[in-house]
Amino acid sequence: MIRAFPIVLIVCAISRLSSAQGLFLQKGTSGYGADVGLTTDGGSVSLGANAGYSYHGWLDGSVALYQTAIDPDTTDGYELRESGIKPRIGVHPLKQSDTMPLSVEVGGRIGAFSIAGEVLTERGMSMGGWSAGASTTVYRFFKLDASYGVIPGVEIAYDHSKITVDSPSGATHYSDDLFSVAIGAHGAWLHDSGYIFTLTPAAIIDHHGDASFSLTVGAIRPKS
Repeated sequence: MIRAFPIVLIVCAISRLSSAQGLFLQKGTSGYGADVGLTTDGGSVSLGANAGYSYHGWLDGSVALYQTAIDPDTTDGYELRESGIKPRIGVHPLKQSDTMPLSVEVGGRIGAFSIAGEVLTERGMSMGGWSAGASTTVYRFFKLDASYGVIPGVEIAYDHSKITVDSPSGATHYSDDLFSVAIGAHGAWLHDSGYIFTLTPAAIIDHHGDASFSLTVGAIRPKS
């Protein structure tokens, strides 16, 4: 029997590939960027790509595509893959300045995904669903020299997901709610070309006590 409920948790915990270009841009500076990343909890592995635009470093919009190889230990040994898309929007209501020591970003995301595997095809089954979430990130920029900086931050997030399993005997629906905290440090390098190259390692832990780790690399092109 394929256990669908643990898969719902993976959808929320592993596939958080959102990005906010506004983290790297000063207030009033717009820019577009893209990144690629990997996330794993030691069993499942997710790869994704993200592209977006920031308006005046205040309003961010992005779209992420990802695919996850789901840990067979959560699916009774069956090999399953999850593929999905996640649009995201974020606002930076507070930006670091001489009088404001921290920046704050508030974001929301929605997503749609499908799960495929040979065992599902053999049994005439299909699996898919959607997710929605919101997060708040507190961060601060530290300038190391003229071209380098680091932005440590903490994100608190909530995600709700719903999955439908269709089989010859009918459809079954599952849902789950997940709270999590992510701690990371965004490294930024301002190149002579004008691009900002980024590197972000992060650790994520949810309210079940499960942890995952991610590494993202990207580039942002500020617009004057």
